[in-house]
Amino acid sequence: TGYWMTLSLFGEVVNVPYHIGVMQALGILMALIFFYVYFSTYQRLQKHLMIDNYGPASRILGEMRRLFGINLFLGVIVILVASSGRYWIN
Repeated sequence: TGYWMTLSLFGEVVNVPYHIGVMQALGILMALIFFYVYFSTYQRLQKHLMIDNYGPASRILGEMRRLFGINLFLGVIVILVASSGRYWIN
């Protein structure tokens, strides 16, 4: 995996270049947001849709849309960091 490769190339996490650490942190944050959406928000949405309660369901969809937008923004930042990271001064 990526962690195995990182540890085999750099020895310790402390030796990893800054841009790789930033990408790693943003990736973990993106995964946490996804888990929150799936295990919390999506489950609430399903419960409201089962009982035809569309008012709260639409608010939950708005919350999900906002969180997906945040994840999309973080993904663009990860791409920018990945493509420009080798030019950073360590």
